[in-house]
Amino acid sequence: MWRAFWTAAAMCAILVGFLTWANAQATFLFVHPKAPGVRIEIDRATGQAVVVSKRKEIDDRRAAAQRRAAEARQGTSKLPKVQADKLEYDFGIMDPLTTGKHQFVLKNVGVGPLDLAVGPTTCKCTVSGLDKREVAPGEQAIVTLEWNTGKAPEYSHAATIYTSDPDRKSVDVRVSGKVRMQLGADIPEIVLADIHPNESAVAECFLYSQVGDQVEVQKVDSNLAGLKWELASVQPEVAPQLYARAVTRLRVTLPGGSISGRFADTLRIVAKVAGQDERATLELPIQGNVLGRYTVYGGDIADGAVELGSVPLGRGKKTKLVIKVRDDDPTLDNVRIETHPSLLRARFEPRQEGTSRGLYDLHLELPADTAPCQYLGTPQGEVVITTDHPRLCTIRFPVRFAVIQRQE
Repeated sequence: MWRAFWTAAAMCAILVGFLTWANAQATFLFVHPKAPGVRIEIDRATGQAVVVSKRKEIDDRRAAAQRRAAEARQGTSKLPKVQADKLEYDFGIMDPLTTGKHQFVLKNVGVGPLDLAVGPTTCKCTVSGLDKREVAPGEQAIVTLEWNTGKAPEYSHAATIYTSDPDRKSVDVRVSGKVRMQLGADIPEIVLADIHPNESAVAECFLYSQVGDQVEVQKVDSNLAGLKWELASVQPEVAPQLYARAVTRLRVTLPGGSISGRFADTLRIVAKVAGQDERATLELPIQGNVLGRYTVYGGDIADGAVELGSVPLGRGKKTKLVIKVRDDDPTLDNVRIETHPSLLRARFEPRQEGTSRGLYDLHLELPADTAPCQYLGTPQGEVVITTDHPRLCTIRFPVRFAVIQRQE
């Protein structure tokens, strides 16, 4: 009885072991909905999906390379050798969104058969033809590269061809060139720097097309308040460096007082180019800086604040600042000054007659008898100047300081 029991147990253990081994050797296959007819398997070592045909091609090539390497060690090999007279080709200028095609020649100058396989390509490039997968000694294979130019001003596309040459496992072929601009600008961005707050800022640029004989700008959108634009057709000879068939001058105007401080936006330009079915679009960055209606200058100014620093108890500190007013009327009348804390003393006075208008001196004093205190961060001091000026009612800026006990 016990003999029968142990015999049955042994047979069950053998069966379980066999099933475990079979599961480890199993290959899981599936069909991807975007790749019908292509067999895909899950690699049991990595867990990744692998195209079977591609995997087999790689494994066969690796095995062939290992075989030839072994033959080389034994001195019995007949190795292939790949040679390419030209691996890069400048296609020159092409129209946007068009397809280009070029052929490269790979020769086998070795004494053994050369195996070739298509490798990866850049996103807009494909190897549309490889007329031979195996190249006999003395023969050659034609690699046909096909690509789409896109809309960028320049293009560069490449493809990799795997080989069985043990000294050159892959060959990279590349094409490059320029794209005719459907709609472009002669500058990368419009910059309006240091604009006076009361004056309009004007900038110009050329819009051009290397494809059509006429450019009709239909719309220029911007988020900048008050921005205006106007166009004027000019002859292409005005800007020969653009190699354009049609050129239009774009002038943008930012009225004075419409915006303040630093700004940045993008002009969205829509145009109809002659001979093109779809409207062309161009995004042209624009940035600038509108100067403030006043600026405070001084040796103790840092990051827009007056920095008096840490002042030893009983010493006090004085500083003089200059305020420059930028306005059609730079006169400040009926000036009132408030300081926080009130222990700060301030005196405001215009520059003497004969000097530049719109310049004022502001004297600040931290008295020597100020008790220990801290206004370096939170809280911090402040000077507020109010006037009867219609556009410059208030001038305010922080003052940072601390009065510290002297170290004995």
